[in-house]
Amino acid sequence: MAAVRRALEEDAAKPLEFRGELSDDATVAVLDSFHPDQTSKFSLHGDMVHSVVVMSGFRESEVVKIENTTGGEVNSLMADLLYQKGPGTDEERVDGYIELCASQTLSKTNGTLKNLLAQPELNIKTINQSQGYTRVMVYKLLQDPAFFFNEPGKLTEVGERLAAISGLKNWDGSEESVHKLKQALIDRVDRVVDNSESLKSLQAEHGELLQKLRDRGVGVVTSAGNSYDDCADLTRAGFRVPEDFDDDVTSVGPKIVVGALHNMLTEDPSDDQPAYFSSRYDAVDILVDGVNVWTEAGSAWGTSYAAPKVAARREQLRREHPTWDIDFLEQQTLSEYRLYDSKAG
Repeated sequence: MAAVRRALEEDAAKPLEFRGELSDDATVAVLDSFHPDQTSKFSLHGDMVHSVVVMSGFRESEVVKIENTTGGEVNSLMADLLYQKGPGTDEERVDGYIELCASQTLSKTNGTLKNLLAQPELNIKTINQSQGYTRVMVYKLLQDPAFFFNEPGKLTEVGERLAAISGLKNWDGSEESVHKLKQALIDRVDRVVDNSESLKSLQAEHGELLQKLRDRGVGVVTSAGNSYDDCADLTRAGFRVPEDFDDDVTSVGPKIVVGALHNMLTEDPSDDQPAYFSSRYDAVDILVDGVNVWTEAGSAWGTSYAAPKVAARREQLRREHPTWDIDFLEQQTLSEYRLYDSKAG
């Protein structure tokens, strides 16, 4: 596991990787995954997010793309912890996989923010990041490869290891056994993430980096995540699901966290409601239309496409009111959207 952690740390420390030409006019940065060929008509997630900012009233030269995903070699090493035998017990390897999956986006982001802070000559003032990780996302990375497709009672080699470390040695393929294994995986993910000192350290570092950026007048807008319906499905299926299972582990520190609103395709805002997929937790600040958002690849749904609307508006207000301090700027930005009340749901 130590070798995988080192590889992840080395990947996070790599120099900034800009997609396309970096202009002196660029004041908005989109951290995400982009197609390496900028002339390609095929859009990755970040290309679509970037287009939402641009279509909100910016020139292409004003919005820079920064690659913010871990490299293929690191992902392969992480996958080996789950799919291959190797050093350490099965329990250690699975727990290491859970911890690394939960923390990889935060690790990479911290490296990117450090690099941005090391280049004060950049004019970036607003950062959008529509990436993150939740516990239920990690759970699905364990559950999906545990069973053969369309044969929920038949375990793969990965499933056999997961069943063994979960104490389910006499596997009979029954619905009860499947339920017990899935519940054990839910509990394991929650326990490992909760007890991860490495993740806690990354979260503390993330908050410190965000504050250093704020001291320079740079604000960060992030998406809340789309894991609410996954958790609701598990609950309806009779599983005990922790309350924080759809919380994005990157949603810490001073930033604007954006959930998705469904406007129900009417002109009347009174019938707007949180989108069924939008994660809902205390760190979420506002709800913004995230259903049928137009992107360069067509219509898209998700908090990923709600967040860049807010980033664009924040930057517009900053330009219109250059004397506003960052706290007042972001208060005014938030005031234009529907505030989220976690108690109201």
